[in-house]
Amino acid sequence: MSKLEGNERWKTKMIMTEHVEQYEEQQRNTGDKLITIDERTMVRDLILLPYIDTMVGKSLKEIEKYFAVEIRNGLA
Repeated sequence: MSKLEGNERWKTKMIMTEHVEQYEEQQRNTGDKLITIDERTMVRDLILLPYIDTMVGKSLKEIEKYFAVEIRNGLA
């Protein structure tokens, strides 16, 4: 008898063989459904473009604020 057999906590954390078989079967079925390069590009753009837009917008605001201060001080 191993230490884990009497331990109820670990009973739910062990991978059952039928779960492994189900996972492997799902992987075999979805193996031919890889996304295309165009789909990958669309997903990338959908995720990254809003962040890039936010970063560029913040940078532009900082530059405008910097030049507004410089113009007020007569340094520009």
